[in-house]
Amino acid sequence: MQAKGTYNNQPVTGTMIAGTLLPLRNTAQRYPLDLSLANGATHVSLIGTVQDPLSFKGANVLLTLAGDNMADLYPLTGIPMPATPKYRVTGRLAYAHQSIEFTNFHGLVGNSDLSGTIAEKPGAILTNGTSKPTVRMNLMSRRVDLVDLGGFIGTKAGGEHEAGATAAQRAKIAASEARSPNLLPDKPFNLPKLNAANIYLHYKADSIEGKSMPLDDLAVTMDIVNGTIHLHPISFGVGTGRIIGTIALTPVSNKLIHAVANVSFANVNVSKLMAATHMFRGAGLLQGKATLNATGNSIASWAGNGNGGLVLYMTGGNLSALLVSLSGLEFGNALIAALGLPEQTDIRCFVGDFALDRGIFDTRTLLLDTGTAVVRGEGTVNLKNERIDYRIQSKPKHFSIGSLPAPIDITSTMKKPSIGPAKKPLVERGIAVAVLGVIAAPLALLPTIQLGVKDPHACQDLVTEAETQDRDDKPGQSVRPVAHAAPVRKVAARPPAPHGNLTTSALNRQELKKVQHQRP
Repeated sequence: MQAKGTYNNQPVTGTMIAGTLLPLRNTAQRYPLDLSLANGATHVSLIGTVQDPLSFKGANVLLTLAGDNMADLYPLTGIPMPATPKYRVTGRLAYAHQSIEFTNFHGLVGNSDLSGTIAEKPGAILTNGTSKPTVRMNLMSRRVDLVDLGGFIGTKAGGEHEAGATAAQRAKIAASEARSPNLLPDKPFNLPKLNAANIYLHYKADSIEGKSMPLDDLAVTMDIVNGTIHLHPISFGVGTGRIIGTIALTPVSNKLIHAVANVSFANVNVSKLMAATHMFRGAGLLQGKATLNATGNSIASWAGNGNGGLVLYMTGGNLSALLVSLSGLEFGNALIAALGLPEQTDIRCFVGDFALDRGIFDTRTLLLDTGTAVVRGEGTVNLKNERIDYRIQSKPKHFSIGSLPAPIDITSTMKKPSIGPAKKPLVERGIAVAVLGVIAAPLALLPTIQLGVKDPHACQDLVTEAETQDRDDKPGQSVRPVAHAAPVRKVAARPPAPHGNLTTSALNRQELKKVQHQRP
């Protein structure tokens, strides 16, 4: 038998070689079957025998699926699949327990191996003539490149091995992405396909590989029932620790999804995170929790209108550079030098406490207490337009002369941040030095004196609050009055830094007064 035509707006061709017609009803004799089908870039082949061909029972058939994108399988199978790079999988096809079963299959999706079992039970025919099948998947990978799973999270899947793309096409895609001002994925989710089947998935990846990838393994349990997605949980291994999330995505209209997410960070290895930069080293275990409650149709829209919070904390450890270097920001070395941090320093503690309010990511506390200095951060990140307005400042712990560490401003966009010393405080202190030099040379030394930070309790209190927020699932929310944790100023108005408009004598008196009382 041969077939030719159009299906799903794609050309379709098929060839089948099978037994004669008379033995179709003879279940005592196995019926041979050899089918090849091509629909666009998707290729399907069935080779084997069937005991009862009219009911497809007693099948001993080898099924091979191959194509440029697993999403193209939806018209053929009725199972909604995410976009993927090129794939090829082979396994056994059978009909049992009123389900079509694809068992013991194995193959490749992009650069990742994939194996497991898929069972599809057809649903009852509805009044509109459609049906909703129930699909159960038990899948695993020995090695997975997360770029191959980009379609699952709303980003472009496949990277350099994108479906059928030539070198010129890949270059064009890369140029287009480079021109985009946005960093967060804004690809909308396809809601009708989410409601096409009820899906129950268990997936495990023993090893995660990829450029600058700090994750070790992945395990996820996911249900899609009547269009609502539940991940309970999704879990990544990071060294000896894990990042674990429970996420619910509920459609509220044809275009919008309500997202509720809770993510915990348990003993996450800083050494693993720092190694991903290929530049810096560090040690310590990171703890914390994040929450999100938002409505939208993409990751970018959820971030742009969401509410929630993030708290991260760590006691003890070692860091060879400022943690901000993890984000791949430019001028990282200049930033570290401007803050006066050494190449290698012990960490007494780190606390990051942030609130998300309708897309504005605001700092409640950012404190890094090292062996030589205390680093504080303040400001906001507007996730609606991806604009950054942030300031970081370092204060030495010990008396020093000749150091002029200015605040560091991080501005512009998330995709292309601008980092550099805050010019205004630096210029004003420079003028003070010049004026004093004219009046009396010895007095010109006063603005360059760093008197040091003395506050042994601030970090302990902040870590205690962070632990409480973590335990109570309320990151970004104050759980009790905490000494030494007063809110810092907002950066948006850009007032002068503390010494910026003081006279020399007032500056000196203020610095001397703070010797015993100044907070880090």
